[in-house]
Amino acid sequence: FEIPLVKNNLVSLAVGPSYGFYHLKHDLPIAYNNDITTFGDLTDQGYFGDRKLVGNQIGIPLELRLRTKGWRHFKIHLGGKIAYQINLFEKARFEQNNELIKEKYKSADDVQRLVYAAHIRLGIRNFALYGSYNFSPFYSNSASTQLHLLQLGLTVSLF
Repeated sequence: FEIPLVKNNLVSLAVGPSYGFYHLKHDLPIAYNNDITTFGDLTDQGYFGDRKLVGNQIGIPLELRLRTKGWRHFKIHLGGKIAYQINLFEKARFEQNNELIKEKYKSADDVQRLVYAAHIRLGIRNFALYGSYNFSPFYSNSASTQLHLLQLGLTVSLF
């Protein structure tokens, strides 16, 4: 929802609900040990084929939107969000003894539930380049592998 702050809507605030889904492909086996989650070494455990880290989150983003006048306006959106990590799990598909095995691991006890991130959008009219960085890591234990989500992309605004 956009809230204009000045005449001609050149500066505004935007707030509203959001849903995030991601599929992160990786090659390293994940070791779950009590409250510690670490990414293993390929030499220790071998290559396990196709592995994905999958997550879902809901949140509330807040943006400050700046734009120039006119139909072909230039825009800058600066924002952040606070979100709740609904789930985070690993899917693996690998061969063992000439048999294809598919597994889903929901074993991480130290999943960081509170997510906070910053983002920026730079563009012209309906198209913009997008970048986002999660300041909170995927796992809450400081002994766990510290992964932060970085997203880059292109956004298309329909309105």
